[in-house]
Amino acid sequence: MRRPAFGPARRIGRGFGSGGGLSGEATYLVSGFSDTNYFSGANSQGRDSLGTVRLVASMLTMPTNATKIVAQRCDSSGVLRGWYIGTGVGGAAGCIMLVACGSGNKISPAFQFSPTDLNQLFVLHGTIDSSFARLYINGVEIGDGTATGVANTPAQSTEFMTIGRHRSTGLSVPHVAVAALHASATVMTAAEVAADAATITARTSRLTFPALPGQDVAYVATDLVTVTDWHDRAGDNATLTRNGSVTLTEVT
Repeated sequence: MRRPAFGPARRIGRGFGSGGGLSGEATYLVSGFSDTNYFSGANSQGRDSLGTVRLVASMLTMPTNATKIVAQRCDSSGVLRGWYIGTGVGGAAGCIMLVACGSGNKISPAFQFSPTDLNQLFVLHGTIDSSFARLYINGVEIGDGTATGVANTPAQSTEFMTIGRHRSTGLSVPHVAVAALHASATVMTAAEVAADAATITARTSRLTFPALPGQDVAYVATDLVTVTDWHDRAGDNATLTRNGSVTLTEVT
């Protein structure tokens, strides 16, 4: 497996490629998540099953072997319906993965962070179809996918989306800072993922986030500079309410 290139170690707030003097809006990271500091949506809103999810984020400290939820819309057990991005799932310390729920959870291959990967931005793509749950980091597929056997079972109308923790307490993710989360029902190909990641990683700041094919969820942390709650840019008004307080750091 070819390891994704993170580049030289950088402090948090640094990006990927080269280039000062870039146009576009500033990029921010939101962090400080806990059981009381997180974002949550209303019942029935947000992507109920996944084709593709894209997370642009930074790992601040090494994940432990306890399950922590970065983003999700799934049932309370995380097994029957929906999906989530998590660290430490199944006792895998230092790892991040995508979980497809439906007749038991199907965990994608895990990406193992090293100490030199910390405090750097990364682009995670996860895809789910009736055959495989796949994980990509900075455009590179991790492993060969996890067989699913069945399509991802959609979340129900009583299940809601969160960023920063699970719907229940105890699974908050203090070690991750999020720049953006986008999702779609469309499954992207490996070539599409590689091209999409290359566009994002080409800049050190003022990152661009291309629309995913069929995108219907779009959260960008920059929006939180001027508002308290997190509006869904995709236009379906699936606003996530801020609970407690969070920290914003500009990517410079």
